[in-house]
Amino acid sequence: MADIFEKIDKDVPRARNSKKQMCPTNTKISWEDEYFRRISDSQPRIFNIPSFLYIFLCLSGLVEESDSNSFYRATTVVFKIVVIFTSLNVWISSVIQYDAHSLKLIFGTLCSYLLVLGVYFPIQSKRKQLSRTICKISKITSFTHSKKINVFTFILFSMPVIFSILITLTSPRKWLAKFEAFGYEVQDSVAQILLISIKSYIHALIHPIISNVVTLLFCLLFYCCSSAICDITNEILLISPEAFEPTKQIDILRRKARIDDVLDSIQHLFSSPSFFIIVTNFLSCGNVIGWYLYYDLGDYRAYMFIESLIYGVNGFGCLICILWMAGSVSVYMQNLKEAFHRKAHLRAILLHRMQEPQLKRELFEKPDFTFTACDIISMKKSTILAVIGTLLTYTVLIINVKNQS
Repeated sequence: MADIFEKIDKDVPRARNSKKQMCPTNTKISWEDEYFRRISDSQPRIFNIPSFLYIFLCLSGLVEESDSNSFYRATTVVFKIVVIFTSLNVWISSVIQYDAHSLKLIFGTLCSYLLVLGVYFPIQSKRKQLSRTICKISKITSFTHSKKINVFTFILFSMPVIFSILITLTSPRKWLAKFEAFGYEVQDSVAQILLISIKSYIHALIHPIISNVVTLLFCLLFYCCSSAICDITNEILLISPEAFEPTKQIDILRRKARIDDVLDSIQHLFSSPSFFIIVTNFLSCGNVIGWYLYYDLGDYRAYMFIESLIYGVNGFGCLICILWMAGSVSVYMQNLKEAFHRKAHLRAILLHRMQEPQLKRELFEKPDFTFTACDIISMKKSTILAVIGTLLTYTVLIINVKNQS
């Protein structure tokens, strides 16, 4: 489909009123592009994705560029092993250390480590499609707020370090070292600190950081699509009915078709990962609520507060972000359709151009885009209320069970 668009571009020139193009061809290469050119065996990347996020995508093998660099291939293999080992390690250690009653209380957390596999590996297996999708987006719009996204990405990857330090300082070291050592006693205090800090860092890196990074990438792609749709909508609103001629309408429909193509690619890439992200973070929120309601606050220790705060805030924040960004696209798309219809209708009335082809039919024949997670969860803004209502219902049930017992 992209080839068709390129042929059309050669035949029909664009009539844009903006002072500069969305994606200029002659772009000055920044120090970041020069850095990536030196560390990569391939050519400089052709999409301007934020650098910190791009580095993680390459190191974890989530983009096609990881296949062309020996260092990235090695880090990808190591990352896969760490993901699988950590997920199994948490389950084995929990089964050894906890009794049946305690396992029920942490069952949501245990499931989250398995669900992370469903987030990472589907994206990793479609890394070529992901790179192509990012390239498509770079042709219709630009990645804005790169500095803010880099800062946010840096904060995300600082979370495992902060989590590891806090857990090491506040947790009962002898018990937690035994948990991390699969039930074996660790007597040396230095060995306890090293074991707890390293394992805590890896655990936090796998969950929730992997889900957070994929969520960030997901929201970034949808933000770019929403930005491109808003640009077209604003252009339609500013143009006069006299200038809204058929050639201009065809140009707008062609640009919208490019966005539709990108949205279809995002749907194909993130359908199953987004489902696992929602389930993972929902379980994390439910698990934290269960802890707070089951235990008395007097029995809560410092490390339990830290875990509850990090997993609870992170889980709820991811749910809100992914549902809000995915649901915004359909809203902006509807605004585009309404603006196009009003402008075309106004042109027909004022200029008496009823004989002109009614291109607005092409816009309204295609159903509205709604992102779905595995065709199970329809990701709209209204879904946020459904999630909050479910969590509140779960809270009430836990309170009733606690009062009865």
